[in-house]
This record gives sequence, C-alpha cells and structure tokens, in this order.
Amino acid sequence: IEVDKKLNRLVFSERDAHPEEAKLPKVEFQFKEGDNLEGKVNKILPFGLLVGLPGEVEGLVHISEISWERVGNLEEMYKVGESIKAKVSSIDPSTGKIGLSIKKLQEDPWKEAEKKYQLGKEIESTISRVSSYGAFVQLEKGIEGLIHSSKIPYGVKFTQGDKVKISIDLFNPDQRRVALRLVTEEAAGEKVEKKAKKTKKTEKES
Repeated sequence: IEVDKKLNRLVFSERDAHPEEAKLPKVEFQFKEGDNLEGKVNKILPFGLLVGLPGEVEGLVHISEISWERVGNLEEMYKVGESIKAKVSSIDPSTGKIGLSIKKLQEDPWKEAEKKYQLGKEIESTISRVSSYGAFVQLEKGIEGLIHSSKIPYGVKFTQGDKVKISIDLFNPDQRRVALRLVTEEAAGEKVEKKAKKTKKTEKES
C-alpha cells in the first residue's frame, strides 16, 4: 500500500489482501479489550490454552502469555475444566479471535529490575539451565540472564544449581534480554590491583 524508495520503505496490509473478511458480519462480545475475565480451560494445546468465556466463545492464552517466568509443560500446570483468570489482550471482531493473557494480571518484573541491575554490577546467583550456547542464570523471579558460551573459559562445565559470581554486561528490559559474564578470581584480582595502583598514584600526587 506504500512504496518509498528514498526511505527504502515498504508498507503492507494484510487486511486489504483479504477484502472478503471485511464483508463478514462483525461478532459482538459481552466484554472488551482490557477486561479481566474468569473462564474455564476447555483444551490444553502445546502452544497455549483454549479458554471458555462468557457468551459461549473461546479465547486463546498463548504460551508466551502464561507467565513472566519460563513455562514448561502446560499439562503439568493446568487441568481441563479448571477455572482461571485472564485479561483480554486482543479482539478481532471480524474473525472472532480473542487473545488472552494471564501474565498481564501480574506485575511486570522488568519494570523495576532495570534500576537494580546496572551495567557492571556483580552478583552471586545460581545456574537455572544449560544450553548448547551458554548457561542461564536466575536473577530473580521472571528474569533470567545468559552467560554466552564465548564468555565461559574453555573446559568449564556448568550444571543446574551451580553457584556463580557474575556481572551485568547488558540489561535490555524492552527486549527482555540480559547478557552476563563470569567474574573470575583472576578478574577480581586485577580489579584490586588497579584500585591499589590508583590509590598509590593519588597519594603521590597529593
């Protein structure tokens, strides 16, 4: 629908590509976006929960909207017929699709965390899981950081539950991304040595 060569920009419209959907009668609901509802789990899928809502309609809680924490097996967390509370995050009146969110009923842990985890801050924590590209560290409930494999010394292997001392390399609340590096004894020694040299230099100048 728009081409701008100077700005190197293309704008597309999925709605205009399906004009037949615009002719469909709009579905009316007993609720609106932003409402908090209670419903029952009708079906548990690998990618989310189908929830029965007022007015004999269903909404989907995508797995990414379950919790601020990492979600595992949904069948271990929920049961069919179980009552849950969720916020209406999106409604498409043309298709009748309803998006729900459980985690938006909870406080976003990333909002305040940026103030606590400033660049260079050193903390002690625990390895929460290990992957082929590094080790994840649980900073607090809902927030994990990654020690990339390139920042782990050769031969060092971590397992879940290992205690580590780390520092913050990157904290991006918008992208929900935290990059970490190990604080080794050698690195700590270098810091002490640099601080001692700086102190001696200051004493000489004074």
